[in-house]
Amino acid sequence: MFMPEKLSPEFNNPIENLADSNSQAEFPNGEAAIEAYLRKYEGETERAQKIRDFLYEFLKQEIKNIKIFKSEKFGAELPYTSVKVLELAKTIYQKYAGNLPVELEASTQTPVKQQYVIGSALATAEGNEFTFVEEAMSQCVKYLPAALKALQENKNLEDREIITLGMPTNELGKITPEFGEKLSVSPYNEMGKVYAELIESKNDPNAGKTKTIELFGISLGSNIAIRAGEQLIEHGSATQDFEKAKNQNLPYLEIRAEVPVSLSRSKIKKLQIPVGFVLDSLHEIRLPEVKRIEAGKAQFAAYINKMLENRGIRSQMSEGQKQIKRKVLRNIITKLGNKFEPKQNTKITAIYGLKDLTTYTPGMIEEAGDQKKEFGGTLGENLLERKKSNIRSFTANMPHLSPRFPDNELKRMRVLGMILENLEQGKKI
Repeated sequence: MFMPEKLSPEFNNPIENLADSNSQAEFPNGEAAIEAYLRKYEGETERAQKIRDFLYEFLKQEIKNIKIFKSEKFGAELPYTSVKVLELAKTIYQKYAGNLPVELEASTQTPVKQQYVIGSALATAEGNEFTFVEEAMSQCVKYLPAALKALQENKNLEDREIITLGMPTNELGKITPEFGEKLSVSPYNEMGKVYAELIESKNDPNAGKTKTIELFGISLGSNIAIRAGEQLIEHGSATQDFEKAKNQNLPYLEIRAEVPVSLSRSKIKKLQIPVGFVLDSLHEIRLPEVKRIEAGKAQFAAYINKMLENRGIRSQMSEGQKQIKRKVLRNIITKLGNKFEPKQNTKITAIYGLKDLTTYTPGMIEEAGDQKKEFGGTLGENLLERKKSNIRSFTANMPHLSPRFPDNELKRMRVLGMILENLEQGKKI
């Protein structure tokens, strides 16, 4: 494991437990990212430390922003957290380059884009506010360089917010018996209504409008993202019509479904999905980054739970809640193989893994091969023929879950590390 010789004094990492200054916890996803970075860029330990400092600052903002959403309509509760790229950039800039101009330090704005990450869970301990935290990490790594450059040049920059949603089935969530019955019958429809309510609550009609809302659903979370998006459209809270978005000042809605098992083209979904999950999991747990994350997960979860208890946010796992949540999870998983149809006009971008055993079909592999031969080196090489006019389907060379830290992500991390070095040395970005 990478351990720096000297921790930067401005960044408090490893993070200290506020209730007990003698205890520490690591950010396992961040540490896994650094180990992956050093496997690719061996010897760049000083730069890796800069990146590590950023990751712990990112984590502090994620922890600070953990909230519990309480649905007024359905009585459900779920944990979520968020990070704003510009707020994170300001904090990092001040620590590396000094104070910001007063007008930039105090400026706030409505994010030009909100991305809602909707993951999946197979147990009550999963589906929390850090499920698929790598997506929020990735978005910050991608957009921070431009934000830091704008701050250095005393310019304002459009902000972006990434919101990672947990599930009501998580230990911090809550499901009333009445809503539990609805979820057992129609889990994706009902869950989508709760998420739509949360998204609407985060968009103050009296504040500036977010231009784009992206619902990024992963695995079974794709179903929830689709249904939540359809609710937003039905309520008039967002639109997938560019002209309507412009003329009526509405957020433009994007729905991205990554490895959407229920949209699989397979004719044996009911059998293939559970078998595929098991086989893909066996592959996943052998990856070094996953091993590193799993090794630190329990300690990290205990640390976060202690922090949240100090804020009055506690586990909701009475015997009644355990039974309801486990029943709902069983129904969510068993209904994955059922027919799932988005509404006819719902626009979706779907990404399928060519090595994903939950959705694999020989026909898709053959078509993907033909596309690569004909359109290799262009954007069309990963595009599949449309089976439905409203769904654009792409392929990626990955199993059920995308690699946590692929080469292009590590390259972006390296660019960010260089920028942090330049900031510290007073150089132009």
